[in-house]
Amino acid sequence: MNILHISNKPVYPQVDGGCIAMSKLLSSLVQLATVKHLFVHTPKHPVVPGSYPTEITVELPSESSFIDTSVRPVSALKALISGKNYNLKRFHSSEFEKALLTYLQAQSFDAIVLESLFLASYIKAIRTVFDGKIIVRTHNVEHELWEQQARAASGLKKVYLRSLARSLKREELLLLNSADAIWTITEEDAQRFTEFGITKPINVIPVVMETSSQTADYESDDFFHLGSMNWTPNQLAVKRLVSELWPKIQLDKTQHQLHIAGSFPESMEEIKAPGINYHGFVPNAEAFMQQHGILVAPITTGSGVRIKLLEAMALGVPCITTSLGATGIRHQEGCLEIASTDQEWLHTMETLALSAEKRQQLGNEAQRYMEKYHSFIAINTQIRVALER
Repeated sequence: MNILHISNKPVYPQVDGGCIAMSKLLSSLVQLATVKHLFVHTPKHPVVPGSYPTEITVELPSESSFIDTSVRPVSALKALISGKNYNLKRFHSSEFEKALLTYLQAQSFDAIVLESLFLASYIKAIRTVFDGKIIVRTHNVEHELWEQQARAASGLKKVYLRSLARSLKREELLLLNSADAIWTITEEDAQRFTEFGITKPINVIPVVMETSSQTADYESDDFFHLGSMNWTPNQLAVKRLVSELWPKIQLDKTQHQLHIAGSFPESMEEIKAPGINYHGFVPNAEAFMQQHGILVAPITTGSGVRIKLLEAMALGVPCITTSLGATGIRHQEGCLEIASTDQEWLHTMETLALSAEKRQQLGNEAQRYMEKYHSFIAINTQIRVALER
């Protein structure tokens, strides 16, 4: 089978969870079929020369795949007046569309996998030159993210975000129903799409995350949060950690530290307090997670699976999050701790910080879970079934 995989940003370097999720799917597809890969790049996610592994060849030159997604107030106003969704509109480029169609006319593929809703606007044009299967792989239920932001906003911003969410919901339904199949990362997203009115086949394809023989240091009784700081759910989680939870925790802060790390650190104000350390972007996320104790992710907004949680669990890192943060993870199997209220958070953090045995027990359960549900063997079997469906 010949497959074309197209991503809405460069998959490498892996600057955020979306890049990691896309690279894992790309790696699986390469094992199952003959795969070619295209991506678009933007001012926010530029091309980094030499970042792609040698086994993956990018098909289009970078000048053909650049899309200027910069926010322009006049264009945003025009989209608002016309009822079009500006977030989707920014990702549609006539130049890229022309280059893509020219490329497809010279190639032969059985299926095209489009990463994210933001590439689904090209489906109509692709249909003019391609009669194979078109799959949209979603990472979130996009309109729900904007509904959450609208609920948290006020004034004119609230009005504008509500309008964005409404137009996105309408176009999300139309675009996804124009594909031949939808691949979601979580069961929860698949259920939401069905309730939302998606009539095309939906397959749940979790993210591959192989366990590591080098596990976490269970002697470390610190805490950490690791995630891209230009993503609103991470910003809100860190704000809650440093402003609400950390000041109340009953631990010696000369012995127990809180470490905040992630890409785009300039997007987040650093709140100084005893025991809090800011690391910014860390080049080796795996080593950082292994060395810094307990992952804490008090997520209150967003949808889809948290890739950093999966990465940490694969390393045997003990993790605490909310039920929303554990979306896509069968946490009832005891693979991580769930906390909701401040009291629950503080109790769970203090309990794990004071017991290396409990940290290791939780880490071991996390690795067993990942081996069962997120191995290459388990996920590749699901992808093969989905491709043949």
